[in-house]
Amino acid sequence: REIIWKARFRGKVETIYLDGKPMAAEYEQGPNNQLFSFIECKLSPGTEVCASVSD
Repeated sequence: REIIWKARFRGKVETIYLDGKPMAAEYEQGPNNQLFSFIECKLSPGTEVCASVSD
């Protein structure tokens, strides 16, 4: 059964890298009006990935 993982970073970035692959970031406001950049991806059980804001 897959899960949807949200990789979220504080601040505004245009691109988030998932295992080195660039993905367009989406944005949301958190508590105290903080801005967050995020991507969502589907993962199978036991899958490991790395999200970063630089490649």
